[in-house]
Amino acid sequence: MMNQNNTLKEEIILTQEENMELNKSLIEVETELAATANLFEILQSKDYKNILLLVNQAVSPNAYAKVFYNTIGNLAYIDVQGLPCAPQGKVY
Repeated sequence: MMNQNNTLKEEIILTQEENMELNKSLIEVETELAATANLFEILQSKDYKNILLLVNQAVSPNAYAKVFYNTIGNLAYIDVQGLPCAPQGKVY
């Protein structure tokens, strides 16, 4: 009986730890979802102009950049894709 009680207490502790980890993961996913929803709202907004920028095709033919510019709030989001890795010690 005492052994079974100790086993159950250990299982409760393990379950509580698992629940804390799951709650932590849930908070992270909810945060990512909110950020994605915000980005989606920006992409669909009529307040933002979509501007496609040409990049140096000789250096990186798959690279492109888009600017989402809000003239009302003078706010811009820049989406750059396909760039080669930055040189050592440099960042984009």
